[in-house]
Amino acid sequence: MSETLNERLEALRDLAASPVSKERTNAAWEALEGWPAQLREVGLQYAREHLLLEPPPIAQAVLAARAHGLRLDPDTIIAPGFGVGPIQAGIKAAWVEILLGEPDEITSFNDSQDYWAYLSRGLTLMFKSKLLVTVFVYSDRLGGYEKGLHQAFKGATLEGIHIDSLQKDVTAAYGEPDNVGEMPMAPIPSRWVNYKGISFDFIVESGAMIYMSVGT
Repeated sequence: MSETLNERLEALRDLAASPVSKERTNAAWEALEGWPAQLREVGLQYAREHLLLEPPPIAQAVLAARAHGLRLDPDTIIAPGFGVGPIQAGIKAAWVEILLGEPDEITSFNDSQDYWAYLSRGLTLMFKSKLLVTVFVYSDRLGGYEKGLHQAFKGATLEGIHIDSLQKDVTAAYGEPDNVGEMPMAPIPSRWVNYKGISFDFIVESGAMIYMSVGT
């Protein structure tokens, strides 16, 4: 088993020595798929330490911070078009459960679409056919159709947008949105603002953010 472990770690070491890229991230996930269950925790720990599972924007930001002697927690970084930390669109539900544990709630709308709620983390994840599609990042506010069940997510995008940001902050960071609309019939009317890879929902009356959704 020791030789097998060393061989498998060597493959991850080779990836760690390669430039940060989407291809490197995909290769790391594929490599871990082949690890037997009894060794998987070792491989996962190595991959996390060397930022092999984080998408390029997050990995590059954390490495740049380290180069200046700073600490940046990848699990608190929201990356438009990807997700939060290593929890990114396209990974399998089984890996999410290994990374985050069992969800607090699971809601299924049909045979292939499921929502996993991690209330204390401020996250809900949408899967289609057991692959992650969208990460919802929550405030703890009531708004739209949301009942304020989540704790507020403690993190931000690399542009500094977090769940206490207002729409004007989002516009300053990302420019004019691709689409805007309102849900006037919701219990607390809300306004949604869409960009490629990230969307936001705000309370119409106060302008406070309810949640953001991140995916491809």
